[in-house]
Amino acid sequence: MSEDKKLSEETRMLAAMAYGEGSTADDEQEMHALASILHRQMKARGYSSIKDFGTKDKSFSFVTSDGNQRYKKLMKASDAAIAKDVGMSTAIKAAENAFAGGKDYSNGAYFWDGAD
Repeated sequence: MSEDKKLSEETRMLAAMAYGEGSTADDEQEMHALASILHRQMKARGYSSIKDFGTKDKSFSFVTSDGNQRYKKLMKASDAAIAKDVGMSTAIKAAENAFAGGKDYSNGAYFWDGAD
């Protein structure tokens, strides 16, 4: 994400969900896989937006409601701060990739096995 490009609410939320669900290693392939899975689950569950999926469906990604610090960090960060942070900017790229139908590192998965 370039510093002059305004981040959309949808991209920010999907990125924050992938960032929050991902490990602190900020692994690019992991975040890309998570973003693709989250986007696929949004569609499969009949939601038309990540915002609706993330706020109304409490049974899939808990980061939006469980106090996840990484999710909160990205949601509150300025666009400039995101652009300067490797992990958060990687999450933005992952979200943009998922929305664009780009490479899916999850290989079509619908779930992942997380710590929770």
